[in-house]
Amino acid sequence: MALISYVIVAYHQPAFLSRLVDALRAPDVFFYIHIDARVDLAPFEACLPPAADVHYVQTRYGCHWGGYGLVEAFLAGARAALADACEGYIVTMCGSSYPLQPPQAIRHFLEASPGTCYLSWFGERFHRHHLSWRLSRRLLPLQSPPRKGMDVLLLPTFNPRKIFASFETFRLWLCNLDAYFVRRKVPPCVGKISGGEGWTIFPADYWRRIFAWLAENPEFEAFFRKVLISGELFFTTLHGALPAPHRPLPWYLDWECGHDGSPAVLTADDDFERFSASGALFARKFDAVKSARLLDRIDSELLGRPASDPGSHRLPVAEEAGH
Repeated sequence: MALISYVIVAYHQPAFLSRLVDALRAPDVFFYIHIDARVDLAPFEACLPPAADVHYVQTRYGCHWGGYGLVEAFLAGARAALADACEGYIVTMCGSSYPLQPPQAIRHFLEASPGTCYLSWFGERFHRHHLSWRLSRRLLPLQSPPRKGMDVLLLPTFNPRKIFASFETFRLWLCNLDAYFVRRKVPPCVGKISGGEGWTIFPADYWRRIFAWLAENPEFEAFFRKVLISGELFFTTLHGALPAPHRPLPWYLDWECGHDGSPAVLTADDDFERFSASGALFARKFDAVKSARLLDRIDSELLGRPASDPGSHRLPVAEEAGH
């Protein structure tokens, strides 16, 4: 029986994280949880204590919007999983995901195509209209070190008021002055850049290939550290440099009803009908409060689990209030 290791990156909703892990728990399934370095770890450990199958990643990164932290979090989680498992699959996901099929069905799906990588690619519109814009901007923190929330200057946009707000930001601007005049060079190891979702399902052997290749090609990570929203470019481009058998990522998302560059929060019965007919293994994204009734339907109708006790995944008061 192949091992399945879930690398989950979360920054809020500790009670929902516990519910997610409970829904995926099964023999030979392990969890590696990365909690954003900007938030307190204690509420997560209180809702989901460390256990033989639950490990919190010790090296934590701040997952700022648009920055490289999400990639670092997934890499750190995969390294931790590889240290414990020499075979099977490593599934990376964000903490707002939830399974649509029970653990045994997920296992059967993966075992049916051993050695296959699952990832997604954005369509032609993204690569034609958005990719060049992403690559022409550079992230410059307006604080050193960046504070929570991380304001960024998307070079080459020029905003004197922000740049010269303090001596420190003026120094940062001078250090990055070349971004205005020097065309960004793509290292040969990067190859063709493509975009897709930041989470993946890769065999453990493929992850070993990844880390060996990244060690031999440090320019790859150095390049993407300064790319806007690199999490949507890193793994698809990496797969292009390290080809392997692949299939579409079995994830359901609703981009049509989303806003601000994020998929819609799934809350309605219509959402349930669509994702339950999709054949996907997972869906995103869910909110512990707004999606509570939908999550209960998933548990009872799709996963064969009893509906959640109203108090079993009770959120802390501050979280319920949206703080």
